[in-house]
Amino acid sequence: MLTALLDGRGGAEPWTRAALVNEAKTLFVAGFETTATALTWTLHLLAAHPAVAEAMHAEIEAALCGRDPEMTDLPRLPYGAAVVEEAMRLYPPVYNIGRECAEDDEIDGWAVPKGTSMLISIFAIQRSPDWWDAPETFRPERFLAADTAQRRAALPYAVGKHQCIGSHFANIELLLVLARIVQRFRLSHRDQVPVGMAARTTLVPDRPVELLMEVRS
Repeated sequence: MLTALLDGRGGAEPWTRAALVNEAKTLFVAGFETTATALTWTLHLLAAHPAVAEAMHAEIEAALCGRDPEMTDLPRLPYGAAVVEEAMRLYPPVYNIGRECAEDDEIDGWAVPKGTSMLISIFAIQRSPDWWDAPETFRPERFLAADTAQRRAALPYAVGKHQCIGSHFANIELLLVLARIVQRFRLSHRDQVPVGMAARTTLVPDRPVELLMEVRS
């Protein structure tokens, strides 16, 4: 990755050392922190919704007939992909994004001058009743429907030309790991203490999430 940063300027001025360090740190954090957080929340939700976990397991068994899932199998796991999407709707690891207003604008009567720094809440959009039916409910089936309006309101990787460059890789990574876990284990919570949210660099649980993993026969 560092080589790509050094070689990928296309004739422009090379990166300064400080810029290279900043880019490398961003890629390092974005490459594991967000995915690990998304995986934690998804496992938490599956433990709390065993019927969803069993539906995902049934899809895996029907598609793979007991063999280990591989990357080429993922298109055959649409329900599993919907589980990932719904988990990231409820608990987006990157819960807000900053943008600079390109032109003078107005939002609900408020003047927004050009150059204003805006903080956009992905979390609020993805739980808004204006866009989602039963927005607080974990319902993966909603992402099996061809509802393009709702899909436009799902922004876990942001949107537009600044969309996360690693979105495709993260989705592959998440579904492959989850499929292998659900294929082998039944999940349940070790205790019934509620798990809250803490807004840090990413949206993380406010306490450790401890799960019991029962080996499937």
